[in-house]
Amino acid sequence: MFLMKSSCFKKSTFFITFMMFCKHLVKNCNVYLAGSIWILLSIGELLILHYIANIDPGSNPKYLLLCNATLVAYSLTWGFASRKNNIIFFLPTFLLPFIASMMEFANFSINMRFYFFSQLFHFFLLDIVWFVFCNIFYSISVFFERINKPLIYCQSLVEISGLWLMSSIIMNALLNGGINNDAIIAICQTNPKEAWHYFWGLNHGAILVVSLLVFLIIFFIFIYYCRKTCLKQQKTNLYLSHSSTLALLALVFFLCGIGWKANMYAYYMPLTYKTIRHLKHYRQGNEQFNKMVEARHQLLMQHVASHKSSQGADGVFVLIIGESLDRRYMGCYNPKHKTTPFQSELKNLSNVFFFPKIYACHVQTTLVVPMILTAFNQYIPNTNIDFSTGTELSLSLFDFAKSNGYSTCWISNQEKISNTNSIITSIAMSADQTFFIREDHHGNSFDHEILPYLEKINPTSRALIIIHLYGNHYPYGTSYPADFKFPADLDVYEKSVFYNDYVLHQFMDYFQSHGAMMVAYVSDHADAVSIGKGHDPRPNNFQKEMIEIPMWFWLSEGYRQQYPQYFTKLQASSHKVITNDLVFNMFMDLMQIQYTDNNDKYSPLSDNYILDTEPPKTLGGKIEIPNP
Repeated sequence: MFLMKSSCFKKSTFFITFMMFCKHLVKNCNVYLAGSIWILLSIGELLILHYIANIDPGSNPKYLLLCNATLVAYSLTWGFASRKNNIIFFLPTFLLPFIASMMEFANFSINMRFYFFSQLFHFFLLDIVWFVFCNIFYSISVFFERINKPLIYCQSLVEISGLWLMSSIIMNALLNGGINNDAIIAICQTNPKEAWHYFWGLNHGAILVVSLLVFLIIFFIFIYYCRKTCLKQQKTNLYLSHSSTLALLALVFFLCGIGWKANMYAYYMPLTYKTIRHLKHYRQGNEQFNKMVEARHQLLMQHVASHKSSQGADGVFVLIIGESLDRRYMGCYNPKHKTTPFQSELKNLSNVFFFPKIYACHVQTTLVVPMILTAFNQYIPNTNIDFSTGTELSLSLFDFAKSNGYSTCWISNQEKISNTNSIITSIAMSADQTFFIREDHHGNSFDHEILPYLEKINPTSRALIIIHLYGNHYPYGTSYPADFKFPADLDVYEKSVFYNDYVLHQFMDYFQSHGAMMVAYVSDHADAVSIGKGHDPRPNNFQKEMIEIPMWFWLSEGYRQQYPQYFTKLQASSHKVITNDLVFNMFMDLMQIQYTDNNDKYSPLSDNYILDTEPPKTLGGKIEIPNP
């Protein structure tokens, strides 16, 4: 009897335990569901790890472990929220890391995804921090019920803003290419009018705006009704238990500590964040360049003191810098385009040298023009397109000309940007006379309107004049007057090339009649006109035609007689491959100015010319030019 009762007791105990376990499973199924999802995510991660290991042998397993630990915490957070039946209310919060990950992977090429685990670590951990932060405030609002609704609306506003911004970057990456350091520099250098044209013209602005508006409207309606329903049902009971909150806080501090130790908060920050931070580094570099003014002055004084008399050839030397001109659309380079009647005739003169193998050193004006005007070039080791790397490299044509008794002048038909934001402006302001003609024309002037400013110069027997044209800037229809007469059958870009040829004709007439010794013309970069891409250094968008620019030099008969050896050297160099960051060295040689740190291998006129033995490069030395 006793044994029978004992057996029945064991069975009933087992049954009760089983029922309690089932009840526990039912009650906590959402937590286990979250755990199951985490397991699936982990399996997916392991597969991705295997893939990444093949393209990145240096990947470290500790990042995988940290990433998994963060996903465990994220799954627990999801489970805690679902236990309180708040999963719909917090759904936008839990979407943030997934959208952030999509943003990161849409922006950066496959060879940069060795950051994968670090990125997930940051995005999911920050989401947990945001969740805990909101949860603490909701629990406080129990005692101050009036602030409950404002808190919820503030949370919604922050999350919608974050989702909108990340979705914008994703859409931009899909339509126009990702945001990298070069894109950030372009943003720094643009002005509202230019940005407006680029956004609506080349960057699919209408598609971007419509798609984002649709997204915002749908998402706002979704969040509003979900959260309004939750508020009606649960009043202020939105927060987790204190034990759950403390557990999450402990996990957050633990993961932050391990992440800090693993250096994942420094070098391994998400690439989107590091790219946006480039804005700060860019401004700091410009400020450092400006601070070098006094150091450059001292260096030049030493240079002058080392020579008993001034160097340099007498006469007026002129450098004209064009904008966005593709030589393939110029008749003087490609006869099928009837766009350059003046330059086609100029090419036939014996004292004019056209360069058929000239390429741009980059496709962004803000990087190209300083390299044209200073000793800095992309072939100098360890410079990395940083104009603050050395005082010697930041010395400009104006610096050397002034130290040797030349009067100097800068005339520009481009926007004047503050010295802090533009090295070009900093260099321009170092000239004796500086004119930004758009300031006098309320931001709307054409290149032929530079001519009256030339009359204001009154150059001495020694002068250096640099002219920066608006040239063939996009949108091309804004680069020439509406009433200008063109031949028939020219498209809008060909019209801008034809007008540019007319402007150069006017300049040459003026400088020849005023006894100039040398006039040179070079464009900063070209545009991929044939495919409607403009100029874009991002790997997926870059095209060789963006760097296929024109360049020519006109030398007076007086120069030819005084310096026949340099006339011959220039003639010989016209068949060489050249990138326009080496124009500085050519100008220094042709002006007969020498300086201590001048390395003759960077001059195309030299017998030791670097590109005679090494491949030419572009994008600041990042890539070799294919089939130059």
